[in-house]
Formats: sequence, structure tokens, C-alpha cells
Amino acid sequence: MKNKGFTLIELLAVIVILAIIALIATPMILGVIDTAKRGSAESSTLGYVEAVEKSSLIAVIDEGAQYADGTYTVDGKTITSSSTSYTIDYKGDTATGTLTIANGEVTSAELTFAKIHANTVDYTPANGAVIRES
Repeated sequence: MKNKGFTLIELLAVIVILAIIALIATPMILGVIDTAKRGSAESSTLGYVEAVEKSSLIAVIDEGAQYADGTYTVDGKTITSSSTSYTIDYKGDTATGTLTIANGEVTSAELTFAKIHANTVDYTPANGAVIRES
């Protein structure tokens, strides 16, 4: 009589091989996820900066005056200086941090998108958006 099936040793060998593959693949997958989150945070920063600059241009068209030069505190879709507050039309994740405006353009920003990536993203026109390592 022939026995059909797998022996215990064969089953254990398959389980060990699958465990080794899982140990190798898990860090790779986590690295891909972290890279995607970093890229998303950088893109969101560029999108937020662009939204602020567009809002400033719309203010020029509608009201004849651009946003005042200075440093603004960012809280969600609102930027606030010591004297004024503006609501930004931005469809992405809400940001916190600061940004500096000069002549209607953002000259620097330090933004954090907590839902996307916990690190702060630094922005300057020369360097673009760069994740600040904590």
C-alpha cells in the first residue's frame, strides 16, 4: 500500500522556507511604504506652497493687494500672521508649521503633514521640498 501525502519533515521545511522569505521581504515592503510616504509629504508641501501663491495672486486680482510680506503660522488651511489671516484653497492633507512670503511668493516653509509623514518638510525655491530627518 502506497502512502500519499507529505511527511512532517517536508512540511516543516516548507514552513521554514516561507518564514525566511517573509523575513527578507518585510523590510523591503516597509522601505517602499516609507519612501512613498516621504514622497507624498514632499509633494503635499509643493502643492501647499503652490496653493498659497495662487491664493495670493487671486487676492491681487480680486482685491488689488497681495498677501503681506512676513512669516505666517500654518494651521490646516489657514495661514496667520500677527495682523492678518487667510484661508487657503487646498484639497490635500492639512499642514502645520510656518511659511514666509515675500512679494506674493513663498520664500521658505517648514510644514508637517502628520497623517502622511511625521517629519517636517523644509521648502525653499532653490532646493524644493526636502524631508528634515528627526
